[in-house]
Amino acid sequence: MPAPTPAAAVSEYFSYDLYVIARLSADPATAGHVPLVEVPHLALAQKVATRNQADDAVRKALAKRDYERDRLSDLLEPFALQVAAHHGSKSAPGYLALFPLTPAQLATLPLKDLPKALANLQAAIAEAGTPKEVKAFAKPVLEQIALLDKAQAALDGANTQLKKAGEAVAAAKDQVLTGIAKLRAALQSQFPRQPKRVARYLPVKNGKKPVKGAVPPAPDAPA
Repeated sequence: MPAPTPAAAVSEYFSYDLYVIARLSADPATAGHVPLVEVPHLALAQKVATRNQADDAVRKALAKRDYERDRLSDLLEPFALQVAAHHGSKSAPGYLALFPLTPAQLATLPLKDLPKALANLQAAIAEAGTPKEVKAFAKPVLEQIALLDKAQAALDGANTQLKKAGEAVAAAKDQVLTGIAKLRAALQSQFPRQPKRVARYLPVKNGKKPVKGAVPPAPDAPA
């Protein structure tokens, strides 16, 4: 069981922390040191739970955004046919003013290009010269664009929260490492010149001396 590093998975922190906490708790002489590791360990667990919730929220927001985009794609083709019928053909200036890109092209645009294309479509629909019949045809499309914008904003917000939650987990991992370092110092003070006694709680794998400043690993569990 190697000691956790800042880049280690959260599962490695949990495994290591729980061993150290249990080992300290088992000895009345060291049970008082448990909070040095347990407090940051519990804080890390809470931050991980929050990050997991944020990750779930991103997945749900992504699904909602994708649904709204697909729904818009479903509406664009019939709208384009209505506009073409009103103007007489797809080559008419009135049609091309709204659809310089075909509905199929709009449906497959990269996400980074879609907002501008939809803004252009909205602006063309709003033009004073656009026939009132075309504006009536456009109502479901405009409503769907608004729903897509709302879903995209929700996804952006969810991603922001996930990033913050990830940063909080990283900070909590640092606090765990700080707690283990404080524990080592406390044990060395309690058991001066007794490295083997200290190693019972923060053992060194394979009997090697720990690198200065590093957290030594707990022993592997017996098979």
